[in-house]
Formats: sequence, C-alpha cells, structure tokens
Amino acid sequence: LNIFRSYLGRSFPLDFFEESSHDGVPTYVYRLDRDEYNMNIEKNFGMRYENVEGIDYAPMWPNCPEDHFYNPNQTHCAKVECTREHNFCDNCCNGSHYGPTVFSPPGFYPLRVLPGRLTRMPFAVFMSPAHMLWAPKEVSSAYAGQHPDEEKHRPVEWAVNPTMGSLVHADLRTQMNILLARGDMTQSSTLPNS
Repeated sequence: LNIFRSYLGRSFPLDFFEESSHDGVPTYVYRLDRDEYNMNIEKNFGMRYENVEGIDYAPMWPNCPEDHFYNPNQTHCAKVECTREHNFCDNCCNGSHYGPTVFSPPGFYPLRVLPGRLTRMPFAVFMSPAHMLWAPKEVSSAYAGQHPDEEKHRPVEWAVNPTMGSLVHADLRTQMNILLARGDMTQSSTLPNS
C-alpha cells in the first residue's frame, strides 16, 4: 500500500501494522515506517537535501563522543564511507559535514516541489512528523515547544476494510520546518536576516 505526498514529490510505502476495527468495521491498519524520513539510509540517498548553501541547520547532531577528533589523513580513512550515518562519528569523518555539504538528521524530508508548478522551492523547507517525532532527541529538544509522542504524532496511519479495500479512517500529521540560520547569505528577500 502506498500514499503519494505531492509536496514531497514521491510516494511512501505503508506497512501492515495490525488487524483492528473502526466504529465496528473490520480494518487492516497500515503505518509509515520511520526509515522513510531518514535520508541517511542507503535506499533514500537519492532524496537527500543537497544543502548547496552548506549551512549546518542541526549543529547539535550527530552527538559524537568528546574524544572524536577529525583526522582524514589516517591510513584506513580511504575505506571509511563518510556519507553513511553510522560512520559520521568516525575520526576519519567530520560528523554530518562532507565536502561542501552538510547532511540532515533523520526525521526530516526535504520539500522539493510545488504541486502544479514547474518550479522548486525558493528556500529550504523540511517536512517532518509533528513535533519532529522521528528526529534525534538532541535535535527536537533544541527547539521550544517540541514534545514528540509516538501515539499522538505518528505521521500516517490508514485503516482499510479488507473486504472492500476502502479507506475507513486515516490520520495524517505533518509539520513544516522552514530552515533559517544566522549568516551573511540572504535566505529570503522578504525576511531580514536574524
């Protein structure tokens, strides 16, 4: 079962979760897997935010150990793939920084298109489950008002009647995150740099 999200420009697979009922109607419940909002796993590499501006919007992530010392000149570094999240805190890698770009933490999906228009977004926007549910704790806790709760903020849940194949109930919760950072670069001509 798939759900197409026009603002994200792609469909997302929903996984079977359980047999249930809604108002007495038998249903199969399908949910979105948290990996669908992780651009750092291999199946989603092509959907990573390009971050051409090179700004680290989540400097608190990844939370590398205090003894992490970036030294890409070690002999074994040629074999370490610094584009993979599990290697970000390796001493051969510079956290989420890789060349001119900075990778985004899990839990976010870049908004790439405006439905019905042949144009890209004029500024960086990330979609996430409500309250940055699937973002690392060090990211969601850095922003006031974010109180992620799996039961309250699960992004997609569909209840489908197995006999008719019709949708009986659906929950869709999304949060739009506009990326702003202090700096010399003008991010929007209608907003002053903060």
